[in-house]
Amino acid sequence: MEKTKKYEAHVRFSEEELERITTEAKETGWGVPDLLRRAYARKKPLRILMPREEACKCLKLLFETCNALNQINRSIAAGAVTGIDVKVAELYRTHNAIIALMSAHAFAR
Repeated sequence: MEKTKKYEAHVRFSEEELERITTEAKETGWGVPDLLRRAYARKKPLRILMPREEACKCLKLLFETCNALNQINRSIAAGAVTGIDVKVAELYRTHNAIIALMSAHAFAR
């Protein structure tokens, strides 16, 4: 009978991270190692599935809309626009995350 190799990884968590993962482990009935495997090891990395040329066009549009968002943020900071700063900030963060993902794809060699 062949023995399979057992690999281990030791992970340090902050108190908040440990509390979150142990709470989720209790709620799901899975152990912490199972949660980590399900969350990361068994999934493929996130990738953009489109031709490079399309990614470059999308990235150009994203940069143009990012400029518009930046102008809105400046208006909010100057006090010219009120009441929408939280939503715009959230949209701005999401937009920047998409740009980072698209940039990694468009400029990958």
